Amino acid sequence: MIKKALHTVIWFVFFVLLAQVAVPLRRPDYYNMENDKALWVKEKIFGNHEDYDTIFLGTSHTLSAINPWVIRSEAAKKGKVLNLAICWGGRDLYYIFARDLLDNHRVKNLVVEVCSLKPRHVFHPAFRFYCSTRDVFTGPPLSVQVFALFHEKMLTTRLADICAALLKPPVIYLKAKFRALRPYNITYDSSLLGFGPQDLPPDKAKRLEEAFRMDPARVVRSNYKRHFYDPSYSDWFYYLRRISRLARLHHTHLYILYLPGRNYPIPPKELTDELSRLGTLVIPDLKKIYRYDLWHDDGHLNSKGALVLSEDLKGKIGY
Repeated sequence: MIKKALHTVIWFVFFVLLAQVAVPLRRPDYYNMENDKALWVKEKIFGNHEDYDTIFLGTSHTLSAINPWVIRSEAAKKGKVLNLAICWGGRDLYYIFARDLLDNHRVKNLVVEVCSLKPRHVFHPAFRFYCSTRDVFTGPPLSVQVFALFHEKMLTTRLADICAALLKPPVIYLKAKFRALRPYNITYDSSLLGFGPQDLPPDKAKRLEEAFRMDPARVVRSNYKRHFYDPSYSDWFYYLRRISRLARLHHTHLYILYLPGRNYPIPPKELTDELSRLGTLVIPDLKKIYRYDLWHDDGHLNSKGALVLSEDLKGKIGY
């Protein structure tokens, strides 16, 4: 029984490895997520080779709160400013987007979000839908990989990425052979962003507003210290360093936007110094955007807050 199972595993591994070589895939083929935003992002990266003025990459913080029509209004009207952020965080996915974007377009300004003073957003849950085998096995540094072994969420994400990368060529081939790609029906060309009051039930919105009113806006610098066993900031931001090198190579101005949840402190100096070495660090007027009436929940601005933030960034990005 054991011998038969081992024999099956060996043949399975053989065909998986053979598929890595035998199945010809183009870069767009690796973009294998099929929700509306993912299909829209794929089209904007691979659908043409036109120049872009400003591109935003990040989490749902950026997705819901960055209004290109306010920050870079003239370029946005021409379709030259795009918010390519998707939900959840992970700099490995931002790197893939940045690499493929800069391979296909000239981009004047690239804005990458950092959403927390704790730099653990390395592995994106959706990375497996975009990565190649090479992407999985060429980073991040060993210190981060070892750290992930002792953190269940990071470890399971990492294992899923490896499995997905190995199985992707035959899966993509079979999908292309037997199933047509569905069209998306959202353009993301609206100037209205942010969460509006209608997104919460009235009673919950009222309770949330009362809770925020009891917690006034405050801006302080964090005294967070890395533990001796933590990777260095340089290792944590490995993918951001790779994005920085790509930006310099393609003559693109890289901005790093600190966009945290409500009342998060300013990152410690060691972290901001590291980020400043990689690009132009932009920290919004936190005292202004931490007002209680600008938030949908403790992590996302509402539509009014998105407008206030975008107005604040208007003179800080792209000039």
